[in-house]
Amino acid sequence: MTEPAIVRASYDYSLDEAVDANTRFMRGSAVGQSVRRRSIRSTGIALAALLFALAAFNMAGATPGALASAALVALAAGIVGATIHAVMYDWAIRRRVRRFVRDHVDGANVLRCEIELRPEGAWVRQPYGEMLFDWGEAVAVTDAGDAIELHFERGFVLARNRAFPTLADRERFLALARALAAHA
Repeated sequence: MTEPAIVRASYDYSLDEAVDANTRFMRGSAVGQSVRRRSIRSTGIALAALLFALAAFNMAGATPGALASAALVALAAGIVGATIHAVMYDWAIRRRVRRFVRDHVDGANVLRCEIELRPEGAWVRQPYGEMLFDWGEAVAVTDAGDAIELHFERGFVLARNRAFPTLADRERFLALARALAAHA
């Protein structure tokens, strides 16, 4: 592969978009998915077990049919509780990420992101840091429709569509990112 020219993209983004980028990163990581699933599953199981235990305690001497009915009701409540917890979990994560990002941008309303696709990796500069993600650690390059997502073992780069003056520039960035990631 010949040495490619550096391709650059930059754009301004808001606190809400920083929160979106960070939650995309967490949702896309195996650890983030595992923690979310475990939390939701644990909540559902704990709720179902607690409700069944309370029902069984209050129904001392009940028939097996009544206990089976109580188990079904507890199971249904556990499923509903897990579903509600899934929504609340996502809301709580977004809220925590918002506080974290807000604390690190010193009250700025508009933030700047610069991205360069370099032969050695994807370089990113934002108000709270500058990093170089090695292509050898690339996991995926995804066209998310509203952005190009570069997933790495230890990080995430989000190039929003408005970072590109033309659709051809966006396509060139996407093609080069895929080529560099595949070549590493």
